[in-house]
Amino acid sequence: MPRTPKPPKLDALQNWLRWILTDPRGPQAALRGRAAPRGLPVRREPAPRLLSWIENRPPIPLLDRLSVYADAYFLRILDALKSDFPAAHRALGEKSFQEIAAAYLAANPSRSPNIGDLGDKFPSFIRSASAAKRIPCLPELADLERTVLRCLHSTRLPPLDPAALGRIGAQAWGRARVLLDPSVALWRGRWPVQRLWRYRNSVGKSGARLRRARPTRLLVYRDETWVRVEELSAAESRLLEDFQQGERLAKACSRAEKTASPRGVRRSFSRWIQAGVIKRIVT
Repeated sequence: MPRTPKPPKLDALQNWLRWILTDPRGPQAALRGRAAPRGLPVRREPAPRLLSWIENRPPIPLLDRLSVYADAYFLRILDALKSDFPAAHRALGEKSFQEIAAAYLAANPSRSPNIGDLGDKFPSFIRSASAAKRIPCLPELADLERTVLRCLHSTRLPPLDPAALGRIGAQAWGRARVLLDPSVALWRGRWPVQRLWRYRNSVGKSGARLRRARPTRLLVYRDETWVRVEELSAAESRLLEDFQQGERLAKACSRAEKTASPRGVRRSFSRWIQAGVIKRIVT
């Protein structure tokens, strides 16, 4: 009497299914041992092949059963990356973005229960992709989009009470420090990628480009409705950086007024209070 095969342990079967369903090459190529596409790391099978323990009967062939789940997994990951990096997706086009997403997933498999963490390393990964040679601004564009996401998911403080400003004495202003909202990020780059970011959801031809590099300073913050991205002058950027680093208000404004008019500094300060960028004046 033939011996009944010993069933695999549950964890072995689970690891095998995870391997076969998350391989960017697809189940069929993974089972055949086909070499990984150029640029993808080689993925080793975690356990002896357990294909015989997967249901195999009409009307759906075995490999088609596996492919249904594998395709669903990859398409969900792809949709998540498209949603997180819409401007990069628009710049690359569907095919190129899908290829980069597959390579990224192979090198950086999802290890968090929060799908929002999936793209943490995407901007740095793009730097080494061949597409970055065709689109030099692409890594910075992806980095800005990741900064926007971090801003979107950060906690906001209550608005600044205007009455609190009136209670600050004249002498106290000299030692006062400014507290920015936790959602605020100061971004610097070599390309004005905010131009592409603004048209991230536009319907039309993909493959948008920036022709010239230009040093760019951006303020990223969240207001009552959504994330805002605003370009900063050198003086404004320096002033906000001083605020972030805990510099005293008087000294920070004095430094800013070396390259900007006092009136301009006051106007920027007032605008940031109204926008919710500045949330506290600490004396």
